[in-house]
Parts: sequence; C-alpha cells; structure tokens
Amino acid sequence: MISVKKELLEPYLGEIFKVICSVFNKYQGSSMLTLYDIISYMTEEYIDHFKNPQLIEELLRSILEKFYTLNESDYRNITPIFDILCSIIKASGELLKGFCKEFLTRSLNIIDSTINIYNVDFILIQKNNKDLAFLDTELLSKCIELISILCDTLPSFCTEVLNQSNILEYMNILLDV
Repeated sequence: MISVKKELLEPYLGEIFKVICSVFNKYQGSSMLTLYDIISYMTEEYIDHFKNPQLIEELLRSILEKFYTLNESDYRNITPIFDILCSIIKASGELLKGFCKEFLTRSLNIIDSTINIYNVDFILIQKNNKDLAFLDTELLSKCIELISILCDTLPSFCTEVLNQSNILEYMNILLDV
C-alpha cells in the first residue's frame, strides 16, 4: 500500500477504512503492527480524510472495541493500539472530542492498575531514589504519550479530566522511569 501513488489510492479510501474496521478485532501481534503502519501512513498522506466524521467514528468504534477487550498484560496487542490512536488523534483533532474521555479513562486506568498491582508508594520511592525498573515502562510510556497528545490536541477537555485524576502527581516520576 505504501508504494502506491497517493492519487491512485484516494478514490478507494472509504473502502479501505471499511476493510480496516472489519479486520480490527481479528488481528493480533505482527498483523496488528501492519495495521498500525497502514493507519499511520494514511494519517500522514490522507489527513483530509481523517477530518471526515463518518469515517473517523466508524474507525474509532472498531479500535475502541479492540482496545477495551484487550488485557493490559497483552502488551503485544495493546501497545500498537496506543500508536494507532496517537496517529489518529494528531490527524483528526476536534473530531475526537466525543472519544477523548474514553481514551483518557482507559489510559489512566492502566496507569492506576499498574501502580496498584505493585502497590507503589511513589513518594517513598522518590525520596529514597529507588529504581522503578519492575514497572512495565513501555505500556506506561504509551499511556503517557496518548495523554500528552490528547492534552496537546484538546487542552481544555483534558485539563478537567486530568485534574480529577491522580496522574499529575505521578507524571514526573513516571517520565523518569
């Protein structure tokens, strides 16, 4: 797909979106990474199509369905979804306002559950300069990246949601991990 000229592919983008939506729940592992590469390419080359509310809503519903069915311990499949969402958020901006809370909530829940699993006392760790290597830093960094992109894209909405969470007190420590 990447080697095809932009103009030749453009008339078929609606159909490509439909195919992507139909396979989203079937793909895992390396197939998921391929799907991420396709969507990432499309967000860069066909950014105007990511401003189309109908296409974006259908695509996001498929992504969210997969996003919520995956367990946080399924890193191989969940981390590409964070990458896909980040690409779409950058391209679609305001169209995502209706989905923003879901993205933030899922990311915050993953961070909170990771912290609670290990019963991490970040204040104590920070004071004693302890190592946080036992945490899944890849998944935590994906959550933070998604939150950062959402905050950059929709700052007023994110400020309200983030102020209601405890993520801000952990952010500096997690970024140092």
